[in-house]
Amino acid sequence: MSKLLIAGPCVGEESEQWIVDQAGAIHDALPWTASPQINYKWIFKCSFDKANRTERDSYRGLGLDTTLRALARVKALFGCEVTTDIHEVWQASEVKPVIDVIQIPAMLSRQTDLIRAAARKGQINIKVGTNMTVAQAGSAVNKIGQIESPKPWLTYRGTAFGDELVFEPSRLFLLGSFAPVIADVTHSASSRRGNQLINARVAAALDVDGLFIECHPQPAIAKSDKATQLAIRNLRLLLEGLSWAK
Repeated sequence: MSKLLIAGPCVGEESEQWIVDQAGAIHDALPWTASPQINYKWIFKCSFDKANRTERDSYRGLGLDTTLRALARVKALFGCEVTTDIHEVWQASEVKPVIDVIQIPAMLSRQTDLIRAAARKGQINIKVGTNMTVAQAGSAVNKIGQIESPKPWLTYRGTAFGDELVFEPSRLFLLGSFAPVIADVTHSASSRRGNQLINARVAAALDVDGLFIECHPQPAIAKSDKATQLAIRNLRLLLEGLSWAK
């Protein structure tokens, strides 16, 4: 299949229009706008609720209705697919009319009912928990059982090592025995052991099925994950330097 590129802000900020504007900026920054021969499939991502924030008063998002309206506009304007994460079983039915790929958050990647509810709606992307073993990630895939749905994707976002996330390339190979693998090159980039560009080049050199890149117009003032999001202005440079973009 063509390579997958899941790219967008961590969470919606300011307004519905803000989400649409970021999708437009990412669309304009993608290499295929200048080099159509590059075979990517871009999926715009944006969360409607960051339900797992550390602090009670942390910013959580614009909510389900506003975000879905924005994502529907993004699809119509840019012809791309869209994805968002869900946290409760009932949300799978709510997002399905708009969302092409339902994401299972890393902290909920062992929740059987959530995985199965999402899989009944179509394509899902399971973000592998940072404390999960490779075998446990495989078990998450197997929870779908006999549900008729596309094979899920597994997104590797790093492995917990103390208070850091370490990007372990060997896990990309191992996870690939269970499902197509997407490398999240941003969440583990706050560690002194790596950054977005290094992670992306390593993952591409290993011929992963796709990349997951959270990006923001001004990461330093982002309302979530400001330490790890990539500046949208740097997206083209990162992608054009990858081996599987040649």
